[in-house]
Amino acid sequence: MGSKYREYASNRKTSAKEYQRIHPVWRGVGFAMIVLIPIISWAGADEIITRNLIELPADLIAGPGQFFFNLFQDPLIHIRLMLFVGILLGLFAIFTMVVFLANSLFGVSPRNDPFYVPPISRRPRKRR
Repeated sequence: MGSKYREYASNRKTSAKEYQRIHPVWRGVGFAMIVLIPIISWAGADEIITRNLIELPADLIAGPGQFFFNLFQDPLIHIRLMLFVGILLGLFAIFTMVVFLANSLFGVSPRNDPFYVPPISRRPRKRR
C-alpha cells in the first residue's frame, strides 16, 4: 500500500470562525451567577429572619445536640439554610431564564454558529 493510507493528517486550516472568543459580557454573567447570587441569597435569608417576615415553626429551631447548631451556635440555622437554598434556586432560575431569553433574541443563529450542522435532506424513494 502507498503512504496514502498509513497516516492521517488534516490539510484543512482552521478558520478564524472556529476560534471565536467568548464575549466579555458573559464573564460578568458568570461572575454574577457564581459569586453574587449566593451572597444575595444569604443576605435575603438573613433579612427575612431578622425582620420576622415569616412565622418560625418551633420544630425547626435547633438545639444543642444537632449538627448545624454545634457548628454555628445559631438556633435558627436550619431556617436560614432552607431560606438560603430557596432564594438561591429562585434567583438562579430567574437569572437563567433572562439569559436564555437574551441569548435566543440576540445570540447565535444557525447562520453564524460554528457548530451548526444542517439536517440531512433525504430524497424520497421513487416507487416503481
